[in-house]
Amino acid sequence: RHQIPATRPGSQYPHRSFYPGTPILAIGQGLGWRAVFLAGIRADATGKLYAWRMPSDPDESHIIQTDDSGVLSPAMQAMFELDRFVNVAWAGLGYASRATTFKKSFARLGIGEGGPREVTSEEIAEASKLEQFAASQQPDFPILHSLGSFRLWAVLEGAVEDLLRYRLLLDPALRETPVLSSIEGSLIEFVSATPEEQNEILIGHLKQRLGASFKVGVGRFESLLDAVGLAGRVPDLTRRVLVELSEVRNVIAHRNGRADVRLITRCPWLGLQKGKPIVITRWQFRRYFAASNCYLLELCRRADLARGNPPASAYHVELTQVLAAAEGGLQQIESDREPPREVTSEN
Repeated sequence: RHQIPATRPGSQYPHRSFYPGTPILAIGQGLGWRAVFLAGIRADATGKLYAWRMPSDPDESHIIQTDDSGVLSPAMQAMFELDRFVNVAWAGLGYASRATTFKKSFARLGIGEGGPREVTSEEIAEASKLEQFAASQQPDFPILHSLGSFRLWAVLEGAVEDLLRYRLLLDPALRETPVLSSIEGSLIEFVSATPEEQNEILIGHLKQRLGASFKVGVGRFESLLDAVGLAGRVPDLTRRVLVELSEVRNVIAHRNGRADVRLITRCPWLGLQKGKPIVITRWQFRRYFAASNCYLLELCRRADLARGNPPASAYHVELTQVLAAAEGGLQQIESDREPPREVTSEN
């Protein structure tokens, strides 16, 4: 166990202890986006911190250890990695928009080429293609943010299933509840399976029984969590943004990114037209990311209570405060709402 100093000299926040390898949530006031961001900070075996910050680097970061059971750590790490990937790709778009200039400068200076030289016509043609693509993605890089949105929903799906598995292993008596004990299936397959495999069978049948895939937004998650005693509050704004994320993810996956009746009906505030390509702006992605962050923190809070930790414990109180800060950050992003953006070209 190592003592990790506060993020900046003179920070108002006290020192805290973290185990090596523990994902940590850093939540603060972003400069450019006026938002709450998730920054990945990880301690290695020596206790040294590796930190990644967004371009909108928070002035101060409230750091709290979360999910000491480890059950949601894979989801948190996936969020950290997605955040870094999106920002690296965003920075790369800036390079691509000036690819010809960079290519000529690097060749003239001999950077990475074994000495100064002239740029070939093939290299200029390739750089021009990069610039054309970058221009088509300005100003918001919608392809990147569509991919990021798709990944966000997958992270939430994985987090909920991990939590279901953890809950069933933690409390086998849940199998005796009416909703789980009434599930029908192959007795031979179930009895011959390991406890972990049995839980997978139960979760699969539970999804079918509850029709989880047909529910809207986080409703599909909450119906499953309710079956194992982990249902809880989801603020209206978080729920609404995640409805939008789930429907956007659906058209990206199944409609080649074109608005369908379901998306238009469930998210009328987007002002979309049937069959038209959707454009995921950077503001929208930050909104989806913040809402996903809020929901993951809420799942951490529920998992903590499920382990029997009292609501008045210092850890739970601090986790609740961080959740409230994250929800406030989502509200700030929402206050910067952009008007719906129309697509003027099919390309």
